[in-house]
Amino acid sequence: MSNLHFDSYDDLRFSDAAKDRLTRAVAQGVASSRLVGSDDRGAAPLRAPVRSGKRARRPFAVAVAAAAAALAIGGAAYATGAFVTVGEFAADMFGGVADTQVVDSIGHPVEASASSGGVTVTADAIIGDRENYAVVYSIVRDDGQPFDLLETTEDGLILAGFDTYDADFGMNNGSNGSMYFYDADPADNAIQMVDRCSIDISGGSIVGKTMRAHFEGLYAYGADDTMVRLADGTWDLRFKVDYEDTSIDLPAGQDVSYNGLSGVVKSARISPIALTFDLVVNEAMDWEEQSSGQMSDHNSQLVDRFLNTPDVVVTMRDGSSVIGHDLGGGTTEDLGDATLVHKAVTFDEIVDVDQIVSVAFCGTDVPISE
Repeated sequence: MSNLHFDSYDDLRFSDAAKDRLTRAVAQGVASSRLVGSDDRGAAPLRAPVRSGKRARRPFAVAVAAAAAALAIGGAAYATGAFVTVGEFAADMFGGVADTQVVDSIGHPVEASASSGGVTVTADAIIGDRENYAVVYSIVRDDGQPFDLLETTEDGLILAGFDTYDADFGMNNGSNGSMYFYDADPADNAIQMVDRCSIDISGGSIVGKTMRAHFEGLYAYGADDTMVRLADGTWDLRFKVDYEDTSIDLPAGQDVSYNGLSGVVKSARISPIALTFDLVVNEAMDWEEQSSGQMSDHNSQLVDRFLNTPDVVVTMRDGSSVIGHDLGGGTTEDLGDATLVHKAVTFDEIVDVDQIVSVAFCGTDVPISE
């Protein structure tokens, strides 16, 4: 596995429809980022997983776009015990926190700010668990003027991006996720970026580790698909991941069934932003050796079958449901005549784990004990 990597967005092209442009913008933000096996800028598409010995652990990262659902409308404050959207969580965190503190499991990075090219980038808030996080950055014009020529969709998202964005923890880990931009207050001089990510940390934890974020060149797309340079600069942030991991372990041993596969739940846990689980699937992943550096059709179909899991449905005490869409990615491990599948599915809303009644995934419904 390799460090997280983000490529250039320069080759991205949009259709005439705003939603299509948005979808591609978000997808490129992910596709150009978490490519397993890339060690340099200008990385190629997803490369073949590394195998070592008989018990190979295969990481996969898949580019996705969650444009339409990225900013849902509604929700209550986190402290009320219901749920809020990631966008609302982000907006409530702006205003500057002088010291690191964990309030309702949300961490506020200390001095995580950098200025260049007339723009200041700041990490405002982060929430997550052992291997999943959502971080919110504010991007501010130093002259106090609002950003101009920013096209937004009906969902409130901005067609913006960085030429390069790298985020890592100084470890050799694969990852997958999504990112998007929005404007919490069009009248002020700031826009916001949300980065949601799942890290393959092999049973460890990112809590307490140092996150390094590197940004280059800020741009946006106008109504006529022309790229507008917003700032030419380089921004480097470094901050400690200091949030409270409020995830809870779920019962294991249930039978699962998806994509024609069957197996059992080895372990599962849920946090305010994600469900993470390990499945023992009763079938070997018949991986095909390849040397071209590109995934073969056969192996691509295996990845789709083993790692593209159905939506997760979280049922709350008030009768509402929170949906977790599979954004791709995950790892597999050869167990001989079986396969260990490791997955993380993130939510579009922040969930209060104390209000969960049950969690349904991969054909099983797991009740939560009160």
